[in-house]
Amino acid sequence: MHFILVYLILVSGLILVAMFEPGKKHYVPYKMLCSALFVILGLYYDISLSIAGLALCFGGDLFMGLYNKHRKKKFIGLGIFLFLLAHIVFLVYLFTLYPDFDYIQVIIPFLMCLLVLVLIGFCHLHLGKLRYAVLIYSFFVSAFMVKAVHIMISCIMQKRLQLTASTSYADIYIGIRIGIAGILFWLSDFSLLFYYFYHFRNKNVEKLVQGFNLATYYVAMMLLAML
Repeated sequence: MHFILVYLILVSGLILVAMFEPGKKHYVPYKMLCSALFVILGLYYDISLSIAGLALCFGGDLFMGLYNKHRKKKFIGLGIFLFLLAHIVFLVYLFTLYPDFDYIQVIIPFLMCLLVLVLIGFCHLHLGKLRYAVLIYSFFVSAFMVKAVHIMISCIMQKRLQLTASTSYADIYIGIRIGIAGILFWLSDFSLLFYYFYHFRNKNVEKLVQGFNLATYYVAMMLLAML
C-alpha cells in the first residue's frame, strides 16, 4: 500500500513537471522512474504474461519521452510500435483470463478506427506518414478496451474468470479493475492523438491535455500491474 502511495505521489510530480517545468529538462528521467515503478509493481504482484506488456510500455514511454524532448519522428514511430505490441500482449492476456468472444469485440474497434479517420479530417490532425500506424494502433487499443469492459460486465454478472480460484466477489473486484484500466488506457491514448497531432492555439489547453494523458495512463498501468 505504501508503494502505491509513493507511486501516485511521483506520478503527480511528473504531471507537474510536464505541465509547468520550462524546457522539461527533468521530464524524461522522471517519466522513466514512474514507468519503472509500474514494472516493479507488476513483478511484486505477479509474474505473468502481463509483465511483458508492462515492459513494452516502459520501452514505449522511453521513446515517447524522447520525442517530447527532441521532436524526432523516429522516436514517436518506435513508441507507437512498442505500445502496439504491448496492447496485443495485454489483449492475449485478457483472453487467457476470459476466453469468451463475440463479434462486438471486432465491430467496436473497427468503428473506433472510422472515428479516428473522421477526426483526422475534421480536426486537421497532422499525422503524415504515421496515419496507417495510428489507425492500426487505434484498432488494437480499442479491442483491448472493449475486451476489458466485456470482462468487467461479465464479472459483475458473476461469471467466473478462467484462471482464478478466488471467490466470486474477488472476481467482481478484479473484473472492475480490468474494465477501469481498459477505459483509462483508451482515454489516455485518445488524448495523445490530440496532444501529438493537433496544433493547439491555447498552450494552457495543451498542458491540460498532457496532464490528463499522464494521469489516466499511469493509473491504468497501476491497475494492470496489480492483476
